[in-house]
Amino acid sequence: MRLGTIDPADFDARITGARVLALSGEDKRAAALFRDLHADLSEKGRQADAMSALREAVRLNPADLEGRSLLAKAALASGDLDGARTYLDRKTAADDPGLLLALADIELRSGRLDQAREIVPRLLSVSPESREAVVELAWQLCDPTPDAAFVCLDAAVDAAAGAREFDYAATVLQEFVSRRPGYIAALLKLVEVCVDGGLESTMCDAQTQLADAYLSAGQGTEARAIAEDLVAREPWEGAHIDRFRRALVMLRVSEPDTVIAERLSGATPFVARDHFSGAVEAPATPPEVVAEPPRPPEPREPVAREPESRASANTPPAPAKKPAPGEIDLSSALGELDGPDERAQRPATLGDVFKGIRKEVPAGTGDGADQSVQHMKLARTYLEMGMLQEATSYLKTAARSPRRRFEAAALLGRLYRDHGDLTDAIEWLERAAEATASNPEEAQALLYDLGLALEDAGETARALAVFLELQATAGEYRDVADRVDRLARVQTGG
Repeated sequence: MRLGTIDPADFDARITGARVLALSGEDKRAAALFRDLHADLSEKGRQADAMSALREAVRLNPADLEGRSLLAKAALASGDLDGARTYLDRKTAADDPGLLLALADIELRSGRLDQAREIVPRLLSVSPESREAVVELAWQLCDPTPDAAFVCLDAAVDAAAGAREFDYAATVLQEFVSRRPGYIAALLKLVEVCVDGGLESTMCDAQTQLADAYLSAGQGTEARAIAEDLVAREPWEGAHIDRFRRALVMLRVSEPDTVIAERLSGATPFVARDHFSGAVEAPATPPEVVAEPPRPPEPREPVAREPESRASANTPPAPAKKPAPGEIDLSSALGELDGPDERAQRPATLGDVFKGIRKEVPAGTGDGADQSVQHMKLARTYLEMGMLQEATSYLKTAARSPRRRFEAAALLGRLYRDHGDLTDAIEWLERAAEATASNPEEAQALLYDLGLALEDAGETARALAVFLELQATAGEYRDVADRVDRLARVQTGG
């Protein structure tokens, strides 16, 4: 050990001394010596020996994030993905775009999709120009693991939609469903993008594919709702009518052909919704065809009905059927269509169906239309009722939407903070800080709460950085100046 301190140019003696320290159980001192050796060997151009010293330093001190990051980058540069996996994690990657992309690749190929769903949006947040790299990663994963590929595309499409690049988002999704036909989550996402971007012709094609996908998957209720919308828009298209018939057969509706004939005759017509203005449209008329006046329905014998108030008093309400996990409950939107006696009931439109469809899509198949507004309302309702677990679940779902990310993440962070969970509080407050606030006052209040949480967690350096940023943008905000002075003294030991 003493020989290792005599001549700084004697690297062999210094390495031997560091190893003796490690064998003596003085890991921190040994790690520091190996870090010094890494710096000096790198300066001398001895890269192989330098990286060997750095590996020893990280082995002795696994908390050396900078060293782990350097080793991960070196492994990635040499194409050694397994070697990079040894050193790379969320903390090591920090906000480095290259490391975040590599970490996302590792998690996706390892089947850890939930972790990847957090990493990919983070990458696109700190590095919007990485979007093409994310899409390219999706194409690499598309054939072997389509669910992993859709994690990338889902985040890339959200980023594009947030930038109002709806044509790009639709093109990417169309390419994906051409490679993986019938992928329901991607088709739902494509319909959402088309509605938000006003891409009507593309949406019609997406609806057609979605109806076929639901039929192939045996989901007759969803297929029927979309087929009804398609027939209402283009009743002259026999393929749409066939889709509607197949859905009715799948749902075991009696006399499906009679139902279709009555609907097409105008007695109980199909009704389409204009998804781009919210207005209900009359059934479309085919080109060069004059619509005949609808025939009135056959007269029926009047049926004596019990007064509504009396009936409701004497008849207990039927218990609501609770959907099984992964099942989409559309009964309230679609009603029942079991036979000729109930055909006069007005059918639901596609807009009604999509109100609750995204949050019910099973895990691993992605998300559908953005229902973040409804999720936020449900979350606040559950909070008022004191049902924190349910509220937290809906807030996390709402936070996936770029439109509600700030609001949902900020509320989650404050909830965790109020219940003493500072680790999760800091994570969600940081996510909110990365999103766009609706006004400067909310952004300032969020930074202040983040600084308080970091300070309470003992992370004084990070808390000081946050308060300095807030002081630079908001000036004399609350007691920020006093906190900056106190935290600065803590950092300097004053």
